Amino acid sequence: GVNGGGGTSFVPVFEHIEREGIEPHCLIYFTDMWGTFPKQKPPYAVIWGATTNTAAPWGDIVRVEL
Repeated sequence: GVNGGGGTSFVPVFEHIEREGIEPHCLIYFTDMWGTFPKQKPPYAVIWGATTNTAAPWGDIVRVEL
């Protein structure tokens, strides 16, 4: 199974994309939503595959049942 516990920083993934010059159409991030979000929304679509009912500061949320 998949276990979440929180405390994840989502920031490094977005920093890596920017640093490497990657220009995605969309990023899909599977998470329990408990973590640190980047301060600014990126210039591409973000879909949060969320295993909890926690909100995101931006992007679209798709609820994922475990």
